[in-house]
Amino acid sequence: MDEGFLKRNDLIGRFRENPSLVGDILECTGCAVLVLDSQLSILSQNRTAELWFPQGGERVLGDRKCHHALLGCQEPCRTGPLGKEGPCPAVRALSSCTPEGPDLLPRRFLDGTEQYLESRAVPLIDGRGEVDFILEILRDVTSEKLLALYREESNLRDPLTGLYNRKAFHQILDREYRRARRQGYPVSLCLLDLDSFKDFNERVGNEGGDEFLVGLGRILVAQTRREVDNAFRIESDTFCLILPETNSSQAFAIAERIRSALAATGKPVTASLAICQAKPDETAEDFYRRASDRLFLAKKSGGDRIL
Repeated sequence: MDEGFLKRNDLIGRFRENPSLVGDILECTGCAVLVLDSQLSILSQNRTAELWFPQGGERVLGDRKCHHALLGCQEPCRTGPLGKEGPCPAVRALSSCTPEGPDLLPRRFLDGTEQYLESRAVPLIDGRGEVDFILEILRDVTSEKLLALYREESNLRDPLTGLYNRKAFHQILDREYRRARRQGYPVSLCLLDLDSFKDFNERVGNEGGDEFLVGLGRILVAQTRREVDNAFRIESDTFCLILPETNSSQAFAIAERIRSALAATGKPVTASLAICQAKPDETAEDFYRRASDRLFLAKKSGGDRIL
């Protein structure tokens, strides 16, 4: 029998002899702490845990499972990276008889806000070597998670226009292309390259050129569907739209609106645009290459057109 096992059981014995000590420890931490039995029912909780449960107070105790109290679900929580979710630390600790975690556990509330919890579970073993209780410790890491998401999002944005950048383009194109193939709907690309923008930029200066590019970014966003389509600045004067659930005819109509809005600015800058709908037998890279070839032809044909 290892030394850690003996120390842990000695600690459990002391806690049982002095239950107020457990209460003091639970209330002094800023984490939510749940004491679970071998059925994952909540036997005890500290004040922080009470604040995090919409049911509140004693109503979560007894026969209410921890996953029901936390997420309102009937099955044990599943945590881990998206697409690789597995049993939560409490379930794993019950099986392995060893501490498990930390795992990230997201909670979404009715008002749309989210809370991110870091979940750890520590099994308390009885004299027979079986799990007697489980301590589930939940730390609120929402601020850390949101900061990480903000930094990740900043790395995928063009600092001038606020549109997604080239790095984001390839990531989102691959995702939307695979989703379209899986669900059987069309997806189209609209590539846009400004004609003679270099000459315009030299006439108006960098500040005037930047102002024009920012305005073009707003035009692209205004002519697309929020939270469906995505707009990108992939080179200095080359932009792109990824248009899910959109066939080539619908994409062409969007391109016409963009071209009209660009003309309405009164600036002496035109654009060449290329429309391309994905084929079922090509890769995302082939899809983008085909759209790029069409854009090249539009430019070579004199520009100021949609091809």
